[in-house]
Amino acid sequence: MKKVFGIAIAAVFFLFAFASAQAQQQACGPRDKVLAHLADKFGEQPVAMGVMTGGQAVLEILASQDGKTFTVIMSLPNGISCVKADGAGFQLLDPLYAESGA
Repeated sequence: MKKVFGIAIAAVFFLFAFASAQAQQQACGPRDKVLAHLADKFGEQPVAMGVMTGGQAVLEILASQDGKTFTVIMSLPNGISCVKADGAGFQLLDPLYAESGA
């Protein structure tokens, strides 16, 4: 019985730790405030965007002018944007279809 109780306690601890890590990774807020924060802190501005399948959200890529940092946000119809990813070394690529003339 003690072994089962110990396993249960460990499982609960793991689930709470995992949920806490997930919550910390996703920063959300009003889109204008998220954009202002990324501009002020990292010098990032929107460089690309697209409407996600189903039209339920817009995915945006923001990058600093020198390409040192970038952030991907998802903006919802209710005006809330969430950071989905961030990184370094951003660069725009020439699209393949530009070379083929399509």
